[in-house]
Amino acid sequence: MFLIRLLPTIVISFSLCFVMINCGGTDKTTKKATCTSNEDCNESEQCVTNICVECKTKSDCDNGDICLAGACVKQKNFCMTSANCSTLKACIQNKCVDCVSTSDCSSGKDCLDGACIGNGNCQNDLHCLDDENCENNRCKRTTLNINDVNACTFETIYFAFDEFILTESSRQKLDSNFECISSKDRPFYVIGHTDAIGTEEYNIALSDSRARTAAKYLTNLGVDKQRIHILPKGENEAQNTDFDGSAEDRRVEFAWK
Repeated sequence: MFLIRLLPTIVISFSLCFVMINCGGTDKTTKKATCTSNEDCNESEQCVTNICVECKTKSDCDNGDICLAGACVKQKNFCMTSANCSTLKACIQNKCVDCVSTSDCSSGKDCLDGACIGNGNCQNDLHCLDDENCENNRCKRTTLNINDVNACTFETIYFAFDEFILTESSRQKLDSNFECISSKDRPFYVIGHTDAIGTEEYNIALSDSRARTAAKYLTNLGVDKQRIHILPKGENEAQNTDFDGSAEDRRVEFAWK
């Protein structure tokens, strides 16, 4: 009898609860509020098919965002210019992608193998100067380990004026360097130098010839050519001005990479 008297109260309470669950105010906290017009939604939302959403189309979102299931989300790889992209990418049709031609890249960069290369950035060592390495897509000057305390010591070889022919003394030193190189599994530099006599262009070529002559001798002994990195310095590090003193500048040095 007691339950029968309470039945109308229970029915009324259940009805009120059902109405509250379906009202817009409760669902707005989960951003899925039901609505009949935009006035039923939060200020940043709109009513679309009786649901409060952030957007209906892409035009409702900021640049670079797309409308996905009623919410504005960031579009992957979106860009306005190549400056918005990572170091090696180009901005093509508002997307950061591999370049096709140099015109796709920022000023001062060339398109090489799909990457925008220039201004000191790189994809591999080939995009850098001979005495630089590509680290984290940036060309970084290498520290030459001529006197590496953790490795054996290289001997410097010398050349006659305007020559790149090996002397008997140079061959003996290269034999010694070969033993050193064979004891380590590391790449290394063969660094050519000249005196300051002659043009800069000529001396670069001469220093390159000297370095390559030494490198060829080492490969004939069995050194893997992939370990050798030729670095022609020309007259850039020449320290003497008189002819006799310049004999010290006509040399090839070796350094671990």
